[in-house]
Amino acid sequence: NGDEGDWYKVSLPKAGKFQIVVGGEYSSDGGNWHVELSDSANSSLWDGYHSSDSIVSETLLTMGLPAGTYYISVTGGWSVEELEYSLTPKFEASSSWETERNDDVVHADPVGLGKAVRGTITENGDEGDWYKVSLPKAGKFRVAFSVQDASSDGNSWDFELRSSSNALICDSFHTINTKSAHAVITRSLKAGTYYVNVHGGWSATGKVYVLRPLLVKANPMKVSAKPAKVSYAKLKRSGRSISPVKASKAKGRVSFKKLSGNAKIRVNSKTGKFTIKKGLRKGRYAIAVKVTAKGNMQYASKSKKVKVRVVVR
Repeated sequence: NGDEGDWYKVSLPKAGKFQIVVGGEYSSDGGNWHVELSDSANSSLWDGYHSSDSIVSETLLTMGLPAGTYYISVTGGWSVEELEYSLTPKFEASSSWETERNDDVVHADPVGLGKAVRGTITENGDEGDWYKVSLPKAGKFRVAFSVQDASSDGNSWDFELRSSSNALICDSFHTINTKSAHAVITRSLKAGTYYVNVHGGWSATGKVYVLRPLLVKANPMKVSAKPAKVSYAKLKRSGRSISPVKASKAKGRVSFKKLSGNAKIRVNSKTGKFTIKKGLRKGRYAIAVKVTAKGNMQYASKSKKVKVRVVVR
Protein backbone atom coordinates (compact mmCIF):
# COMPACT_ATOMS: atom_id res chain seq x y z
CA ASN A 1 0.00 0.00 0.00
CA GLY A 2 1.41 3.34 -1.07
CA ASP A 3 4.44 1.97 -2.93
CA GLU A 4 5.23 2.56 -6.60
CA GLY A 5 3.28 -0.52 -7.63
CA ASP A 6 4.14 -2.86 -10.49
CA TRP A 7 5.39 -1.61 -13.84
CA TYR A 8 5.18 -3.30 -17.23
CA LYS A 9 6.72 -2.39 -20.57
CA VAL A 10 4.80 -2.97 -23.81
CA SER A 11 6.12 -2.47 -27.36
CA LEU A 12 3.73 -1.96 -30.28
CA PRO A 13 5.28 -2.83 -33.66
CA LYS A 14 2.66 -0.89 -35.62
CA ALA A 15 -0.20 1.53 -35.14
CA GLY A 16 -3.51 -0.04 -34.15
CA LYS A 17 -6.08 -0.82 -31.48
CA PHE A 18 -4.68 -1.31 -27.96
CA GLN A 19 -6.66 -2.71 -25.02
CA ILE A 20 -6.02 -3.38 -21.35
CA VAL A 21 -7.98 -6.19 -19.67
CA VAL A 22 -7.82 -6.42 -15.87
CA GLY A 23 -9.13 -8.98 -13.40
CA GLY A 24 -8.44 -9.70 -9.76
CA GLU A 25 -9.00 -11.85 -6.72
CA TYR A 26 -12.35 -11.22 -5.04
CA SER A 27 -12.50 -9.22 -1.82
CA SER A 28 -15.63 -8.08 0.00
CA ASP A 29 -13.72 -5.00 1.17
CA GLY A 30 -14.20 -3.58 -2.33
CA GLY A 31 -10.82 -2.00 -2.87
CA ASN A 32 -9.49 -0.86 -6.23
CA TRP A 33 -6.49 -1.50 -8.41
CA HIS A 34 -5.37 1.68 -10.11
CA VAL A 35 -4.08 1.10 -13.66
CA GLU A 36 -2.24 3.77 -15.64
CA LEU A 37 -0.89 3.86 -19.20
CA SER A 38 2.07 6.12 -20.01
CA ASP A 39 4.07 6.81 -23.15
CA SER A 40 7.82 6.25 -23.60
CA ALA A 41 8.54 9.57 -21.83
CA ASN A 42 6.43 8.40 -18.84
CA SER A 43 3.74 10.97 -19.59
CA SER A 44 0.30 9.67 -18.61
CA LEU A 45 -2.10 8.82 -21.44
CA TRP A 46 -4.91 7.28 -19.39
CA ASP A 47 -5.80 5.87 -16.00
CA GLY A 48 -8.64 3.77 -14.63
CA TYR A 49 -9.75 1.48 -11.81
CA HIS A 50 -10.77 -2.15 -11.34
CA SER A 51 -12.67 -3.06 -8.18
CA SER A 52 -11.82 -6.13 -6.11
CA ASP A 53 -15.52 -6.81 -5.48
CA SER A 54 -15.90 -7.72 -9.15
CA ILE A 55 -15.56 -11.42 -9.98
CA VAL A 56 -15.09 -10.88 -13.72
CA SER A 57 -12.29 -9.43 -15.80
CA GLU A 58 -13.10 -6.24 -17.68
CA THR A 59 -11.68 -4.29 -20.57
CA LEU A 60 -10.69 -1.07 -18.88
CA LEU A 61 -9.25 0.62 -21.95
CA THR A 62 -9.68 0.59 -25.71
CA MET A 63 -7.53 3.16 -27.51
CA GLY A 64 -5.81 3.77 -30.83
CA LEU A 65 -2.05 4.14 -30.47
CA PRO A 66 0.90 4.63 -32.82
CA ALA A 67 3.82 2.21 -32.86
CA GLY A 68 6.18 2.66 -29.92
CA THR A 69 6.98 1.80 -26.34
CA TYR A 70 4.47 2.19 -23.51
CA TYR A 71 4.35 1.53 -19.77
CA ILE A 72 1.53 0.18 -17.61
CA SER A 73 1.61 0.66 -13.85
CA VAL A 74 -0.64 -1.08 -11.31
CA THR A 75 -1.05 0.26 -7.78
CA GLY A 76 -3.60 -0.32 -5.03
CA GLY A 77 -4.72 0.64 -1.53
CA TRP A 78 -4.51 -1.44 1.66
CA SER A 79 -7.66 -3.42 0.81
CA VAL A 80 -6.00 -5.09 -2.20
CA GLU A 81 -2.65 -5.84 -0.54
CA GLU A 82 -1.54 -9.41 -1.25
CA LEU A 83 -4.51 -9.98 -3.58
CA GLU A 84 -3.71 -11.51 -6.95
CA TYR A 85 -4.58 -9.55 -10.08
CA SER A 86 -4.31 -10.27 -13.81
CA LEU A 87 -3.25 -7.79 -16.46
CA THR A 88 -3.62 -8.58 -20.17
CA PRO A 89 -2.56 -6.07 -22.84
CA LYS A 90 -4.09 -6.77 -26.26
CA PHE A 91 -3.15 -5.33 -29.63
CA GLU A 92 -4.50 -5.45 -33.17
CA ALA A 93 -2.58 -3.74 -35.98
CA SER A 94 -4.87 -1.38 -37.90
CA SER A 95 -4.69 1.75 -40.03
CA SER A 96 -8.31 2.64 -39.25
CA TRP A 97 -7.84 3.75 -35.63
CA GLU A 98 -7.01 7.14 -34.18
CA THR A 99 -3.51 7.60 -32.78
CA GLU A 100 -3.37 9.19 -29.34
CA ARG A 101 -2.45 11.86 -28.64
CA ASN A 102 -4.58 13.52 -31.25
CA ASP A 103 -5.99 15.91 -28.68
CA ASP A 104 -5.24 19.21 -30.39
CA VAL A 105 -5.11 20.71 -33.86
CA VAL A 106 -1.34 20.32 -34.10
CA HIS A 107 -1.54 16.56 -33.57
CA ALA A 108 -4.74 15.97 -35.57
CA ASP A 109 -4.92 12.61 -37.34
CA PRO A 110 -5.24 12.95 -41.13
CA VAL A 111 -8.19 10.99 -42.49
CA GLY A 112 -9.13 10.55 -46.15
CA LEU A 113 -12.55 11.22 -47.62
CA GLY A 114 -14.74 8.14 -47.42
CA LYS A 115 -12.39 6.40 -44.98
CA ALA A 116 -13.80 5.25 -41.64
CA VAL A 117 -11.69 5.86 -38.53
CA ARG A 118 -12.40 4.49 -35.04
CA GLY A 119 -11.66 6.13 -31.74
CA THR A 120 -12.61 6.54 -28.10
CA ILE A 121 -12.97 9.45 -25.71
CA THR A 122 -10.91 8.33 -22.75
CA GLU A 123 -11.85 11.03 -20.27
CA ASN A 124 -14.85 13.31 -19.80
CA GLY A 125 -13.92 16.94 -20.32
CA ASP A 126 -10.68 16.37 -22.22
CA GLU A 127 -9.85 18.10 -25.51
CA GLY A 128 -11.43 15.30 -27.51
CA ASP A 129 -10.06 13.79 -30.71
CA TRP A 130 -8.95 15.89 -33.68
CA TYR A 131 -8.95 14.93 -37.35
CA LYS A 132 -7.58 16.70 -40.41
CA VAL A 133 -9.50 16.49 -43.69
CA SER A 134 -8.47 17.83 -47.11
CA LEU A 135 -11.13 18.67 -49.69
CA PRO A 136 -9.79 18.58 -53.27
CA LYS A 137 -12.77 20.57 -54.57
CA ALA A 138 -15.72 22.58 -53.35
CA GLY A 139 -18.86 20.70 -52.41
CA LYS A 140 -21.14 19.53 -49.64
CA PHE A 141 -19.04 18.10 -46.80
CA ARG A 142 -20.57 15.61 -44.40
CA VAL A 143 -19.36 13.73 -41.32
CA ALA A 144 -21.05 10.37 -40.73
CA PHE A 145 -20.83 9.17 -37.13
CA SER A 146 -21.93 6.02 -35.30
CA VAL A 147 -21.30 4.46 -31.89
CA GLN A 148 -20.64 0.79 -31.16
CA ASP A 149 -22.61 -0.60 -28.20
CA ALA A 150 -24.49 2.65 -27.73
CA SER A 151 -26.69 2.72 -24.63
CA SER A 152 -30.47 2.72 -24.99
CA ASP A 153 -30.77 6.19 -23.47
CA GLY A 154 -28.01 7.57 -25.69
CA ASN A 155 -24.55 9.05 -25.32
CA SER A 156 -23.83 12.77 -25.56
CA TRP A 157 -21.42 13.95 -28.25
CA ASP A 158 -20.31 17.37 -29.43
CA PHE A 159 -18.72 18.08 -32.83
CA GLU A 160 -16.84 21.07 -34.18
CA LEU A 161 -15.83 21.89 -37.73
CA ARG A 162 -12.91 24.29 -38.00
CA SER A 163 -11.01 26.02 -40.79
CA SER A 164 -7.32 25.60 -41.61
CA SER A 165 -6.65 28.52 -39.24
CA ASN A 166 -8.63 26.76 -36.46
CA ALA A 167 -11.52 29.22 -36.69
CA LEU A 168 -14.86 27.70 -35.71
CA ILE A 169 -17.16 27.14 -38.70
CA CYS A 170 -19.95 25.28 -36.91
CA ASP A 171 -20.62 22.98 -33.99
CA SER A 172 -23.41 20.55 -33.22
CA PHE A 173 -24.57 18.47 -30.26
CA HIS A 174 -26.09 15.00 -30.62
CA THR A 175 -27.42 12.26 -28.37
CA ILE A 176 -26.74 9.00 -30.21
CA ASN A 177 -28.36 5.75 -29.08
CA THR A 178 -28.06 3.48 -32.12
CA LYS A 179 -25.31 1.93 -34.24
CA SER A 180 -26.69 3.47 -37.44
CA ALA A 181 -24.73 6.38 -38.89
CA HIS A 182 -25.85 9.95 -38.20
CA ALA A 183 -24.91 12.99 -40.28
CA VAL A 184 -23.52 15.10 -37.45
CA ILE A 185 -22.08 17.77 -39.75
CA THR A 186 -23.27 18.79 -43.21
CA ARG A 187 -21.84 21.97 -44.71
CA SER A 188 -21.06 23.43 -48.13
CA LEU A 189 -17.34 24.16 -48.19
CA LYS A 190 -14.64 25.41 -50.53
CA ALA A 191 -11.61 23.29 -51.40
CA GLY A 192 -9.02 23.32 -48.63
CA THR A 193 -7.99 21.89 -45.27
CA TYR A 194 -10.42 21.50 -42.38
CA TYR A 195 -10.44 20.04 -38.88
CA VAL A 196 -13.09 17.97 -37.11
CA ASN A 197 -13.06 17.80 -33.30
CA VAL A 198 -15.05 15.12 -31.44
CA HIS A 199 -15.97 15.65 -27.76
CA GLY A 200 -17.90 13.31 -25.52
CA GLY A 201 -19.79 13.69 -22.26
CA TRP A 202 -19.33 11.31 -19.34
CA SER A 203 -21.75 8.78 -20.87
CA ALA A 204 -19.59 8.64 -24.02
CA THR A 205 -16.35 7.92 -22.17
CA GLY A 206 -14.87 4.63 -23.33
CA LYS A 207 -17.39 4.13 -26.15
CA VAL A 208 -15.90 3.15 -29.50
CA TYR A 209 -17.09 5.47 -32.25
CA VAL A 210 -16.75 5.35 -36.04
CA LEU A 211 -16.24 8.63 -37.92
CA ARG A 212 -16.27 8.95 -41.71
CA PRO A 213 -15.79 12.26 -43.56
CA LEU A 214 -17.48 12.47 -46.96
CA LEU A 215 -17.81 14.77 -49.91
CA VAL A 216 -21.44 14.22 -50.87
CA LYS A 217 -21.86 12.97 -54.43
CA ALA A 218 -24.61 13.78 -56.93
CA ASN A 219 -27.34 11.16 -57.04
CA PRO A 220 -27.02 9.14 -60.28
CA MET A 221 -30.76 8.44 -60.53
CA LYS A 222 -32.15 8.18 -64.08
CA VAL A 223 -35.87 8.50 -64.84
CA SER A 224 -37.64 7.34 -67.99
CA ALA A 225 -41.26 7.96 -68.93
CA LYS A 226 -43.04 6.31 -71.88
CA PRO A 227 -46.48 7.02 -73.39
CA ALA A 228 -49.08 4.44 -72.45
CA LYS A 229 -52.06 3.12 -74.37
CA VAL A 230 -55.06 1.60 -72.63
CA SER A 231 -58.03 -0.22 -74.16
CA TYR A 232 -61.31 1.56 -73.54
CA ALA A 233 -63.16 -1.73 -73.95
CA LYS A 234 -61.23 -3.24 -71.06
CA LEU A 235 -61.68 -0.13 -68.93
CA LYS A 236 -65.43 -0.48 -69.30
CA ARG A 237 -65.19 -3.80 -67.44
CA SER A 238 -62.49 -3.06 -64.80
CA GLY A 239 -59.67 -0.76 -63.82
CA ARG A 240 -56.17 -1.17 -65.24
CA SER A 241 -52.61 -0.83 -63.85
CA ILE A 242 -49.61 0.33 -65.87
CA SER A 243 -46.01 1.29 -65.10
CA PRO A 244 -44.93 3.97 -67.58
CA VAL A 245 -42.40 5.64 -65.22
CA LYS A 246 -39.16 3.90 -64.29
CA ALA A 247 -36.33 5.00 -61.96
CA SER A 248 -32.89 3.41 -62.17
CA LYS A 249 -29.48 3.80 -60.51
CA ALA A 250 -31.10 5.74 -57.66
CA LYS A 251 -29.35 6.08 -54.30
CA GLY A 252 -31.74 6.02 -51.36
CA ARG A 253 -35.45 5.34 -51.19
CA VAL A 254 -37.42 6.33 -54.30
CA SER A 255 -40.84 7.96 -54.09
CA PHE A 256 -43.38 9.14 -56.66
CA LYS A 257 -45.80 12.04 -56.37
CA LYS A 258 -48.57 12.93 -58.79
CA LEU A 259 -48.52 16.66 -59.49
CA SER A 260 -51.40 17.03 -61.94
CA GLY A 261 -53.75 15.10 -64.20
CA ASN A 262 -57.13 13.39 -64.29
CA ALA A 263 -58.42 12.32 -60.87
CA LYS A 264 -59.26 8.83 -62.16
CA ILE A 265 -55.57 8.12 -62.72
CA ARG A 266 -53.71 7.54 -59.48
CA VAL A 267 -49.97 7.13 -58.88
CA ASN A 268 -48.62 4.81 -56.19
CA SER A 269 -46.15 6.78 -54.07
CA LYS A 270 -43.86 3.78 -53.49
CA THR A 271 -43.89 1.92 -56.82
CA GLY A 272 -44.86 4.63 -59.30
CA LYS A 273 -47.52 2.33 -60.74
CA PHE A 274 -50.49 4.08 -62.40
CA THR A 275 -53.97 2.82 -61.50
CA ILE A 276 -56.66 3.82 -63.98
CA LYS A 277 -60.17 3.61 -62.62
CA LYS A 278 -62.94 1.78 -64.40
CA GLY A 279 -65.03 3.95 -66.71
CA LEU A 280 -62.42 6.52 -67.76
CA ARG A 281 -63.54 7.87 -71.11
CA LYS A 282 -61.64 7.79 -74.36
CA GLY A 283 -59.11 10.56 -74.75
CA ARG A 284 -55.57 11.76 -74.14
CA TYR A 285 -54.48 12.48 -70.58
CA ALA A 286 -51.28 14.19 -69.39
CA ILE A 287 -50.06 13.11 -65.96
CA ALA A 288 -47.23 15.04 -64.27
CA VAL A 289 -45.14 13.07 -61.76
CA LYS A 290 -42.24 14.02 -59.52
CA VAL A 291 -39.76 11.23 -58.84
CA THR A 292 -37.47 11.65 -55.82
CA ALA A 293 -34.48 9.62 -54.68
CA LYS A 294 -33.95 10.39 -51.01
CA GLY A 295 -30.20 9.86 -51.15
CA ASN A 296 -28.14 8.55 -48.26
CA MET A 297 -25.08 9.45 -46.23
CA GLN A 298 -22.87 9.55 -49.32
CA TYR A 299 -25.29 10.73 -52.01
CA ALA A 300 -27.48 13.83 -52.18
CA SER A 301 -31.21 13.68 -52.78
CA LYS A 302 -32.48 14.24 -56.31
CA SER A 303 -35.87 14.98 -57.85
CA LYS A 304 -37.01 14.96 -61.44
CA LYS A 305 -40.37 15.88 -62.96
CA VAL A 306 -41.76 13.97 -65.93
CA LYS A 307 -44.97 14.03 -67.94
CA VAL A 308 -46.68 10.87 -69.12
CA ARG A 309 -49.24 10.78 -71.91
CA VAL A 310 -51.94 8.18 -71.34
CA VAL A 311 -54.16 7.42 -74.32
CA VAL A 312 -57.48 5.63 -73.82
CA ARG A 313 -58.91 4.41 -77.10
